[in-house]
Amino acid sequence: MRTPEGEIQVDEKGKVSGRGAYLCRSRLCWEQAIAHSRLEHALKTKLSTQQQGQLLEYGSQLPDGEQHGDKA
Repeated sequence: MRTPEGEIQVDEKGKVSGRGAYLCRSRLCWEQAIAHSRLEHALKTKLSTQQQGQLLEYGSQLPDGEQHGDKA
């Protein structure tokens, strides 16, 4: 999610104020959302290389299968 201050973070509970994007709990889902700029489009912001790396690192810890529900 993108906070009102412009920070990008993962909000697993969906409670933080700001602009969010729902991604499934799947490594592949996170990789594709970042690689194809879908997350940037949903959050209406350009992700820095560092932010992309942090989000990919988070996604790499997720299972390969598709389970819906996380909000980035």
